[in-house]
Amino acid sequence: EWTVEYTVAAVGANKTKSLYYLNSEKDFRSEANFNAVLDMKALAADLKAAGVTNPQKHYVGKKVKVTGAVTLFNDRPQIMVKSLKQVQVIE
Repeated sequence: EWTVEYTVAAVGANKTKSLYYLNSEKDFRSEANFNAVLDMKALAADLKAAGVTNPQKHYVGKKVKVTGAVTLFNDRPQIMVKSLKQVQVIE
């Protein structure tokens, strides 16, 4: 388990909006990009309780600390987030 701290430069989503990506770089294809993947199905109750209705607006431009297992997807590092306890916004 790792903890990664970075400023969210861009937030993207897949076509069904079941996954949101908190990217460290504006261009998600950048080799320097790291992302936390928000599993919206698993996080639905946590996000509602926290008052987060739009992850894009909520996280973009904010410094976050994300904890979890680092995996590779298309040779890029990521952490899959299934609990909001894994994501801490640092103001």
